[in-house]
Amino acid sequence: MDGPQIARAPAIEIVPVLAMANRFGRYKPEEEKAVRKVEVVEDETLKRLKEAWKAFKYNKRARYSYKNALAAVKPLNCSASDVEKFSIALVEFQNEKDFNEKAGFFLSALINNGKSSHYVIVTAHLVVLPDNIGCKNTKRYISVEGPAGDSIGKLMKSGTIVVNGNAGHLIGSRMKGGTITVEGNVGHRIGSRMKGGTITVEGNAGEWVGEEMKGGIITVEGNAGDETAYGRNGVGYGMENGTIIVNGNACKLVGSEMKSGIITVKGNVGVCVGEAMKGGTIIVDGDAGDVVGICMRGGSIIVKGNAGDDVGFDMIRGTITVNGDAGDETGAGMKSGTITVDGNAGDKVGASMNGGIITVKGDVGIQCGKRMEGGEIHLEGDYEGIAPGIKDGKIYHKGKLIVDK
Repeated sequence: MDGPQIARAPAIEIVPVLAMANRFGRYKPEEEKAVRKVEVVEDETLKRLKEAWKAFKYNKRARYSYKNALAAVKPLNCSASDVEKFSIALVEFQNEKDFNEKAGFFLSALINNGKSSHYVIVTAHLVVLPDNIGCKNTKRYISVEGPAGDSIGKLMKSGTIVVNGNAGHLIGSRMKGGTITVEGNVGHRIGSRMKGGTITVEGNAGEWVGEEMKGGIITVEGNAGDETAYGRNGVGYGMENGTIIVNGNACKLVGSEMKSGIITVKGNVGVCVGEAMKGGTIIVDGDAGDVVGICMRGGSIIVKGNAGDDVGFDMIRGTITVNGDAGDETGAGMKSGTITVDGNAGDKVGASMNGGIITVKGDVGIQCGKRMEGGEIHLEGDYEGIAPGIKDGKIYHKGKLIVDK
């Protein structure tokens, strides 16, 4: 018979997210320099704040630095206005060694020691940006006017932080609650090991979004990941629970080694979605690259668009559903689990599989079941050819058993 025309999965175009540190140039200040012209009148409180800054003993170990900062500011009775003025006055200290970390811990201690509910931190005039703003925040609303450095909202328990610009790496690291919103782009490892709370990024995010997160919600309105980076750096790497939503595209290794939780990508994703995942759910509204579900051990992957070659390669357990077309060697080497392709699939469906079930509702190409050693293949459309030499397994065509080994 004339062979059916197999619709191959199209090439997946992933819009790369550039390395964030390079893109942001270490988060340089905004073009607007008006704050540089602001003259802060040095009242008695500001004078005492500067003296406390000079007395603050910075320590490379974060918990000691924060503790020392609290000790330095505890005698002070500062209003929100005093803290804002001091953030502007910090420009005279930004050439000091370790200024970025020192400034963040000091500002966080001032806020946590204060009685006001709303604080403004001005950073638009700074070249060296404070890290750790909002560290251990419990109830305050913190507005950062300008870009921010790394570890914003680290260990925060509640409250709100809004960054009116870009932010660095490790935003919301180990946070337990509260809300962080970044109105620009962020760097790598946002929400790393977070246990609760909400992080929203209105721009793009770098690698390791939600790395090993245990709870909470992360939303990235733009793209996530860095296609050029090396290693297991995908969205939701090792996540144990929680929810990640990427409204743009995501790069390779989405959900790698995840144990539980939900990842939703509204755009396209790169290769190796769900690599070695043990549980949880990954939903891709767009297209996916090659080897979806490689070595997966459990959980569920749904690709609403098309997928590349080797869907379910060497999968051990779990469920993969492709609503569109899939490429060649779907289910190659799979040991167990279920793969369903609602569209067409390419050549060598089920190659070397020794367990599990593959269902293709559309047409398939040549050498279906090549070197098959077990499992079942269900073909609901037409096929170009069944491979000779199948050792074990069953192949059904439109409900009829055509290979029984």
